[in-house]
Amino acid sequence: MGNDNQVFELMTKMYAEMQKGFKDVNDRIQATNVEVQSIKGEVQNVKGEVITIKGELQDVKGEVKAIKGELQNVKGEVTTIKGELQDVKNIVINIEADHGLKLGALFDGHTQVSQKLDRIEAEVSKHDEFILKKIK
Repeated sequence: MGNDNQVFELMTKMYAEMQKGFKDVNDRIQATNVEVQSIKGEVQNVKGEVITIKGELQDVKGEVKAIKGELQNVKGEVTTIKGELQDVKNIVINIEADHGLKLGALFDGHTQVSQKLDRIEAEVSKHDEFILKKIK
């Protein structure tokens, strides 16, 4: 019987240790469950943020498309302005050429008038001398 008591005490001791071990395992599982729930909450938050970011990204894409459209309009306007500028340049070139010819003719006319004026002045000077000689 002594042996039976020892076996019984050993089994009781082993049972108590196993119960303590099970409690430790259960506590660890419980702590792990709490951590998993916390992680699930964080994952839900991340999912929410990702959805928000996706929405914002769609907004940005829309804005980029709008900017691209406006840029195309600006490019078209710049092309139009370049064409108009070239037309203005051509008109200015024609005006400069036309005015150059007219200025050349004007200066030629001025030179001719100046030369005639010099001849008339010389002729008048001769007549003045002649009249002055007659008067004296």
